[in-house]
Amino acid sequence: MVQDAEANAEEDKRLKDLAESHNQGDALVHSTRKALTEYGDKLEAGEKEVVEAAIKDLEEALKGNDKPTIDAKSARCDGGAKARRKNVRRHAGATGGGRRRGWRCRCGRSSRRRSWQAGRRG
Repeated sequence: MVQDAEANAEEDKRLKDLAESHNQGDALVHSTRKALTEYGDKLEAGEKEVVEAAIKDLEEALKGNDKPTIDAKSARCDGGAKARRKNVRRHAGATGGGRRRGWRCRCGRSSRRRSWQAGRRG
């Protein structure tokens, strides 16, 4: 039994790495599509087509079992998405539609309200 495990350790590691790449790629496709639907109107027409093409390439790569291809397409999709998110944030900040710092915590509650309540309880 131990000998079988040692003999198949390399193959198991390869399959594990492939599964992790598939999972990361699927998550990236989902999050990029969601961001595209939310902020697609703030992107220029050319940028939106580039993102959609990168998503499509990644989905095609996910149909296969070639880990280097999946990783390369994921990096392309993620790298382009990061640059576009930065542009969207910059645009939102310039128009006044951005988040104000310190106004809300991650759970969505007002951090100012919480600090006010903490001072009042004491």
